[in-house]
Amino acid sequence: MCDFISASFRSGTVIDAAVTGENGAEALGNTYKTARLIGQSIVSRKAEYMKAISKALSECSAGEVEIKDVERVTARFEPGLIIDFPYVRILTDKWQLSSRTCLTVCAGGSQSKIWTRIVRELSKKDVVIGADEVAELNMISSKCATVVNNIVRELYQRDFSSTLNKRVTLNEVGTIEIFGVDCVGREISSAIKRSIANLSWDHSSRSIENHELSEALRRVTKISMPHVGQDVTTNAEFSLHDGADFVPYRSTREANSIFVAATSGRKAFLSGLVDAGPDMKSVKFDEVSHLPASSGATAELATKIGAAY
Repeated sequence: MCDFISASFRSGTVIDAAVTGENGAEALGNTYKTARLIGQSIVSRKAEYMKAISKALSECSAGEVEIKDVERVTARFEPGLIIDFPYVRILTDKWQLSSRTCLTVCAGGSQSKIWTRIVRELSKKDVVIGADEVAELNMISSKCATVVNNIVRELYQRDFSSTLNKRVTLNEVGTIEIFGVDCVGREISSAIKRSIANLSWDHSSRSIENHELSEALRRVTKISMPHVGQDVTTNAEFSLHDGADFVPYRSTREANSIFVAATSGRKAFLSGLVDAGPDMKSVKFDEVSHLPASSGATAELATKIGAAY
């Protein structure tokens, strides 16, 4: 039996920058020096960014928000300039969620990206959640992350333009949604581990035979993916459509997971299950941040996907 205990959602927006001049709009790429100057402008206005982000999260979740370490904005080149804004805790009448937004300033040929993640925090007192609640988490996370990414893009465009002293337009060229659901259960824990080994060895495999894992994947992909990423057959095994693929993944913290990847138009989706342990007593989570295993797994996948743009 598979029990859901948490979920992590990440929404990424990939952006092209264009400068409007005498010859019309032209694609723009930054040097690392220019990216640094734009980043300095953003960091100098961190309070304005966080005010806009926290207001948006409060309104879209109908909850209260608390900014943790409001002064802590970090920046690093990896390879573009990545700016990490502070954590925001969201408290609704039902959920305690953690949100964080990061912005990659384009440099050295890479595109700009905005990522917002929303995760259900865990505690030792948490109980399992049903498929309806997983769907609710996906809905509220998708809604809030989309709003935040759009707001950050508007603020970023202003800083971009003012730093270059040119009219810059930031155009969305694609979006990425990653949804990882933490599941607990002895059989499914073993099934995920076996499937990672099998799928890593046989890249041509188009189905998963384990019944429990298949049923859990059906529930999660039905909630979070377009039709091409779902399995609507009546067979016992989970079978992929032609436009979908399995993504077996083992995080640096040794969390095993199975995702389904698919695209629809300019949107890419990854949804799947993250092994949280064979039983509730074995569930591991960060006791400082209260984040589950799915948070780390989806973060690493986002980094790998983002590096391709």
